[in-house]
Amino acid sequence: MSTIDGSVYVADKVIVTVPLGVLKAQKITFTPPLATSKTDAISRLDMGVMEKLWLEFPSAFWTKDLNSDWIDYISD
Repeated sequence: MSTIDGSVYVADKVIVTVPLGVLKAQKITFTPPLATSKTDAISRLDMGVMEKLWLEFPSAFWTKDLNSDWIDYISD
């Protein structure tokens, strides 16, 4: 792998995590190229908007056993 400044990195395997927009814009060149099944899947994925909202309350009014991906409690 080489970077804009000319640095070269060599490895047998790598894990790359980049935003979908970077993959869709083909801003990264893979050698060997990604499989057609992967590039086809990337082209079919839609990008959406994700927002996070934090609300602060004086105390937790919900039950401690709440099993939810939407409400979480972060203690001091």
